[in-house]
Amino acid sequence: MNKLVRTIGILGLSLIGACSNIGPSEVGVRIDKCSGGGVESTPVPTGWTWVRPFCQDLIEFPIKVNNFTMAQSVHEGDVADTSIHVQSKENMDLSVDLTISYRIDPTQAPKFYKKWKIDGDSLHQFENNFIRNLTREILREAVVKYSAEDVYGKQNEIHGSVQAILTKRLNEEGLVVENFSINQIRVPERIKAAIETKVAAIQEAQAAENKVRQIKAQAAQSVAEAEGRAASAIASADGEAKARKLKADGEAYYVTTVQRALTKEYVDYVRAQRWDGNLPHVVSGAGSNMMLQLKE
Repeated sequence: MNKLVRTIGILGLSLIGACSNIGPSEVGVRIDKCSGGGVESTPVPTGWTWVRPFCQDLIEFPIKVNNFTMAQSVHEGDVADTSIHVQSKENMDLSVDLTISYRIDPTQAPKFYKKWKIDGDSLHQFENNFIRNLTREILREAVVKYSAEDVYGKQNEIHGSVQAILTKRLNEEGLVVENFSINQIRVPERIKAAIETKVAAIQEAQAAENKVRQIKAQAAQSVAEAEGRAASAIASADGEAKARKLKADGEAYYVTTVQRALTKEYVDYVRAQRWDGNLPHVVSGAGSNMMLQLKE
């Protein structure tokens, strides 16, 4: 009897509910199948949660970042060319390798499941279908505006345009784009060769132009140095000439001043001051050229 009671009790508990655990890198979506409630709008967070058997299902989604790569070479288990093929403005076929890093927004997980009816194990299929087709559509609209040559040289512009639109569209689906990169754009070989030749010619022209600028700069520097030396020489000569003129003016002023000062009275005065009281030994005769020796 006790064994039967225990069995009935365990069965009753299993019918009432059971616990399920949501991992730390996952989010849950609860589905009510008995009351007609459908997908609950509130996501189930990490941890243990109560689920009613037969009446509720719990769908789990990874919320870690997923990397979806589309490339020509074999990658991540793919055995075929998964690159995106688009047309340039002149209808040339271009092959593009790119990578999208995305994650499911935990708050949008119920909305995502309600629309797509897939769980975390089916995300790869979702990538190969929806994300791939959406990316091809956006990339085609961006690339067709450019010629093959322009596409090769304006990858940054194309990347920015595609990233903005792709991020917005995936956000509307409940996905967050963490990173988007265009890894390579392949153009036909003849176009690539022509572009490389043009680039090489431009680089050579720029190098020649830089050389001309360098020569002009050196010439301008030499002219400036020569002009500086000439100006310095002129300034030196001008200074020397002015110095000589000042010296000559000073000497002339001195001579003129001295001449003005040598009056007869001043000369006699100086003679008187310098006379020692002795008569001269030699005198000249008046009115003749005879020299007379005076006795002492």
